Amino acid sequence: MRLLSRLAAAGIGPDDVETAADRLADAAVQRAPEHLVTAVNHDATKLRILLRDGSSIAVPRAWNGRITDATFTGPLALALMPSTVSLASLVRHASLPAPTHERTCAQFEDVGVNQVFYRQEPHMMRRYSALAFDNIRRDPIGFAFATLYRGVRVFVIQGTDDARTAQQFSRSGPIYGLATVATAAYLLLFVAGIVAAWRRGDAVVLPVLLIAYIPLTIAPVLTNMRYSVTVQPILFIFIAAALTSLAERAGWLPAPPRARGRAGSRTAFRP
Repeated sequence: MRLLSRLAAAGIGPDDVETAADRLADAAVQRAPEHLVTAVNHDATKLRILLRDGSSIAVPRAWNGRITDATFTGPLALALMPSTVSLASLVRHASLPAPTHERTCAQFEDVGVNQVFYRQEPHMMRRYSALAFDNIRRDPIGFAFATLYRGVRVFVIQGTDDARTAQQFSRSGPIYGLATVATAAYLLLFVAGIVAAWRRGDAVVLPVLLIAYIPLTIAPVLTNMRYSVTVQPILFIFIAAALTSLAERAGWLPAPPRARGRAGSRTAFRP
């Protein structure tokens, strides 16, 4: 009831969707058309607001208070989604006389609040985090598989014909294909090196954690191989362990005695 009274003081009735959309459009869209809403219809599952440019906002009846439950389609609808207007400012605006042309032209331009990045970005971070957690809640299994894929992609090159994703050049397709095979073999040798070092009795937990830290911290968000550069020397150690183990099995190198520390504990890692 308190919200309804505040809306009424701002000139917006309980079912006045048209006026509410017009007030939000005034804040979000320059030269917004008057009477933005052309129709409001509903069925058993949702309410749909149709806008002048063909955009629409669909609100489900099973509403849990999250804006991500609503569906925004079209430019005007997307412009209204982040738009906010203070009810107090609407009340003040309603009590003021209509501004003259001279008064409107004399207003300052480009006036903003909290536009410095260290004040603005925390707000954007909260907004993007809310959207991200909502997407994860809707499809947690898909998010897990996507994260696993991005974690592998930190170490494996994958080419594409999309110029916005990968650099395109003459014979880039075969070259990217060879790079994929080479880096995939590189990753498999790394995994084999972990197994070989573990079976030999080396302490592998710390170096593996140092490597796993990279995909664990960035794979839920993005894929970028440059972050793996910092742990490449450790990967080379495990690859060397894998190659050494293969050479020992082939008889090219003598098999060393199993390394053990005091009381059967594992020793420090040695390739």
